[in-house]
Amino acid sequence: MTRRLFYLMLATIPAGRLLTASLFESATKVASLTLDQFVLSTLIFLYFYPHLLHARLPFKEAHRARPILLFSAWCLISLMLNKFRYGLTIGQTAFSALYLGRWISYALLYFIAYDICKSGDEVKRIVRWLVIGGGLFCAFGLLQAAFLPDFAFILHPDATLSDFDLQGHRLVSTFLDPNIAAGYILILALLALSFWIHGYSKWLGIFLLLGGALFATLSRGGVLGFFVGVGVLMSMKRFPRKRVLMGVLALLLLAFLMYPSLKTQIEDSQRISIDDASALTRVEDWKLYLDIISSNPLVGIGFNTFGFIAPRYGIIREGGSAFGLAGDLLSIFALTGVIGLILYLQICRKVFNGLSRLRDGTRSTWIRAYARGVQASTIAVLVSSSFASIIHFPQIMAVLWILWALGRRLQEGMDADVRHANA
Repeated sequence: MTRRLFYLMLATIPAGRLLTASLFESATKVASLTLDQFVLSTLIFLYFYPHLLHARLPFKEAHRARPILLFSAWCLISLMLNKFRYGLTIGQTAFSALYLGRWISYALLYFIAYDICKSGDEVKRIVRWLVIGGGLFCAFGLLQAAFLPDFAFILHPDATLSDFDLQGHRLVSTFLDPNIAAGYILILALLALSFWIHGYSKWLGIFLLLGGALFATLSRGGVLGFFVGVGVLMSMKRFPRKRVLMGVLALLLLAFLMYPSLKTQIEDSQRISIDDASALTRVEDWKLYLDIISSNPLVGIGFNTFGFIAPRYGIIREGGSAFGLAGDLLSIFALTGVIGLILYLQICRKVFNGLSRLRDGTRSTWIRAYARGVQASTIAVLVSSSFASIIHFPQIMAVLWILWALGRRLQEGMDADVRHANA
């Protein structure tokens, strides 16, 4: 049952925010439950309940449990400290804690994926599900961009500009935001590129679909993150750089062919300039985060409390931007302080180092392609998240935690093979 629910969870990730239900409402924002979150909640209960009956933690021996648990615990401590410091009400604290609970629930997906995945064939099956889901997400997104402009307002006719921006014909797909859609797409695009570069020719088609959809988002942060990821791939030792250039050139040719249909949208939204209103808003967001960090460097202001604390800094926002600004690492720093940032970067460091060991130690071309692709995707999405709130977005968290868990399982299989060969 747990395994079936896990695969159902994979299938619901591309549904994004198409189906949502309101859970809790603050003065400026509504906390909602999406389809994949409902499935994940059921999955967590069914997975952990038998273990808790026997008074044991299922992830006790899982690698990276400690930094994940430490970060989660510190976020809770920071929230409680700031409840008293800023005089947050019980309702405000509960609202913020709900989002912390969401982050923890997706982090638990790491342990579930790690436990479910027992073999290399299972890893490949899960990767196929993720990539097929991404392909469907992009196919729908391209149709939406062509025929359903301002899709968020079609889906939510009562929404205001504080809930969603006018996006015209940009690809937003089921995430209803082009920058978040770009963050999701670039993870899978770099993974597909890595497989194609390593000789898996069938991955070229899905790479071009993902890459074309990435350009259709017109997300500067997404495109920048993608090319940073390409740079990460090219910087790795013994990497077939010629095939990288071939893949990128094929994608640029596709972008050139798409340009006439995107030209009007690019000009209207000033996607080529760096001094438009959107870019300047991000600069203002960064400045505000730095002000908050300078005032609260050690423990931050508390996880997801920005909407309640911001008026003290002269900022009042509503809707989707009420509790978050552009720049996820800056957000972690501002909300949880330097302690929280160090703990989060420790998680990322362990993930990256584990993938490096897997990449350099394996004899399998498929595993090497996977490790390199996930490494590039991780760096790329962190870069892209400097311009929008991406790594805290539920479906993107799900994909990253699953990919990281599969990498750890592959690494353990490689280590077991080495021990067996030396025995």
